[in-house]
Amino acid sequence: MTSEKLRIMVLDDEPAIVYALESLLENQGFEVVSEDDSGKALDLLQQQRFNLIITDIHMQPVDGYEIVRRVNAMPNPVPVIVVTGYASVESAIQAVEAGAFDYVTKPFKFDELIEIINHAMMAADSKGARETMEGIVPSRPPRYYYRSMVGDSFQMRHIFSLLEPWKQAPVPTIIQGEPGSGCSQLAWVMHWLVFESSKRFYRIPCEDPEERLIQQLIQLDMKEAGTLVLDHIEKLSLSTQQAILTFLEKNLQALTAWCLLSISRHDVRELVARNRFLEPLYYRLGGRIIEIPPLRKRMEDIQFLVSHFLNQLGKIQGKSFMISASVMNAFRHYEWPGNVAQLREVLQTAVQNCRDNMIRLEHLPADIAHNQQESQELFRWEGLRRFLLHREREFIRELTRHPSISPLEIADILAVPVNDVLEQLAEIENGDK
Repeated sequence: MTSEKLRIMVLDDEPAIVYALESLLENQGFEVVSEDDSGKALDLLQQQRFNLIITDIHMQPVDGYEIVRRVNAMPNPVPVIVVTGYASVESAIQAVEAGAFDYVTKPFKFDELIEIINHAMMAADSKGARETMEGIVPSRPPRYYYRSMVGDSFQMRHIFSLLEPWKQAPVPTIIQGEPGSGCSQLAWVMHWLVFESSKRFYRIPCEDPEERLIQQLIQLDMKEAGTLVLDHIEKLSLSTQQAILTFLEKNLQALTAWCLLSISRHDVRELVARNRFLEPLYYRLGGRIIEIPPLRKRMEDIQFLVSHFLNQLGKIQGKSFMISASVMNAFRHYEWPGNVAQLREVLQTAVQNCRDNMIRLEHLPADIAHNQQESQELFRWEGLRRFLLHREREFIRELTRHPSISPLEIADILAVPVNDVLEQLAEIENGDK
C-alpha cells in the first residue's frame, strides 16, 4: 500500500475554474496538474501517470470528446469527467457515448463533484485490479484517521472536526447511530481525548433493570472524575428516565468534573416528540447530538475500513492479507445492515477461512458475494440522468408560467405520469422558498 497522492489532470481554459478546481482538489489531498492546451495535455499523458482527468468540452486544439476517446484508447485508460458551461442533451449523450465516466454542468457543486471523483476512483481501482488479476488493498491511506476511527467521507470528516473544539470544553453529548455504526468506539475516543488513560471509563447499560441501573449510578464515586456513558438510552422506561434525571440534578456540581456521554440507536429528538423520552432529561444529557451515519451512506470509507481491519487482523495472525478486486466490488455494493461491526466480522471470518493471504468471493457470506457488480457501469450514466432531470425541471418551471396549462397537460407533453409532475412542482416550489 502506497501513501503517494492521487494525481488529477484538469483541462480548462477559464482561469477562475482552474483556480477553483485546484484549490478544491488540493484541499482534498490530490496532486493537481492544470493545462489550458489540450494538445500539450495529451503529450503529458503519454509521459506521466494520472489517476483521473477532468476536462472541459470546448478545448483547443482537441475538444473534450476527442480527449475522452484518446484516453480510452491508451493501454492503461483512466476515468475522464467532462464539464461544460454550454450544456445540451446532445452534448451529454455524446460525452458519455465517447467513454466519459460522468458529465457535469457548470456551475457545479463541489460536494457533488467530489462524490463523482470518489466513484470514479473506486471504479478505476476495481477495473485495474481485475485486469491485472492481482489482489488489492486500498491504493491510498485515509486522509482522516482520528485515533482508532477511520473515515474519509464528508460525514466522518465533519464528526472529526467537532472533536478538537469539544476536547477544550467537553460538554455532555449524545452519540446517535444505528447498531454497529461505531457509537461505542466514538465514546471511547472522546474519553481518551479528555483523560487518556488517567481516568476510568464507566459504561452503564440502560437495558438493565431499573433497580440495577440506579444502583450502578449510586455506587459511582462522584469525587473521582472520569467518563460516564449511558448506553442504549432509547431503551429507558419513563420512570427510569425520571430516576436518572433526579440523580443527575442531585449531582450537578460533581458532574462538572466528569465527561457525560449518552448513546442512542434511535433519534432521541423523535422520541422526545413522541413523548417517549423526557425533554428535561434530553437537555440534561446535553441536547447536543453527534450522529454517526450508517456505512451504506458513507461507502467511500469502505476501502479504508477494509485496510484498517486487515492490518489489525494481520498483526494477530502474523501475516499480511489482501482482498481480490471482486471482493472489494462486492463490498461496495452491499447495504451493510450491521454497519462497520458487520464489515469487521465478515473480514475476520474470511481471514480464518482463507488458506493463503488472499480473500476471495468464496470466503464471503453468499448474500454479500452475490452483490458483485461492475462499478463503472453502475455510475457511468448517473451524470446524464442528473442532467436530463435538471432540464426536465427547467422545462416544467417554464410551463408553469402559463396559468392555463395544468399539471395533467404538462404530464401529457412530457409523456410521464402526472404524479411525477406533481412531485417536480413540489420540489420547485420548495426550492424557490
